[in-house]
Amino acid sequence: MSFKDSLNADIRAVFLNPDEFAEIHLINGKETPCIIDFSASGTDFEGTYVKRLTLYVEPSKLDKKPIVDGRLRIGDKHYTVISVSETSGLLDIGLEANES
Repeated sequence: MSFKDSLNADIRAVFLNPDEFAEIHLINGKETPCIIDFSASGTDFEGTYVKRLTLYVEPSKLDKKPIVDGRLRIGDKHYTVISVSETSGLLDIGLEANES
């Protein structure tokens, strides 16, 4: 097994495993193992409070790959997709929503 194969296996077995590191969240109404980093929030240029987060998820767990300026629902909250990248079989999705 190559290093890349080992890394991909670890992503599924450890990082996206709800018994190890991931949590189950409703993404577009579907229970999905993922990691959500809620640490990025702030005020945008117009003085509106913006909630930003990063979602890490396996692409096969979503119905389709999100696109920038698209919408994604986590639980009952709707977010705008601000970035999407894929590395080693893991999607890194930047999201934001106006809070005020």
